Amino acid sequence: MRGARICDEGDNHLIELAVAAGADGIITRNLRDLTQGELKFPALKILTPEQCLEQFPCRP
Repeated sequence: MRGARICDEGDNHLIELAVAAGADGIITRNLRDLTQGELKFPALKILTPEQCLEQFPCRP
């Protein structure tokens, strides 16, 4: 997975770890850096915490 380049080089490990772990998505407020990279991973969702709660509501 080395070589997954995103805008902020310091965030590369987030994409690498998510893909290696088979994650469905990453929850972050840093959408700009994680969605503007050179490589695209269409199956990997990048969501804000609010978007995550909307898509996966907590049940009481």
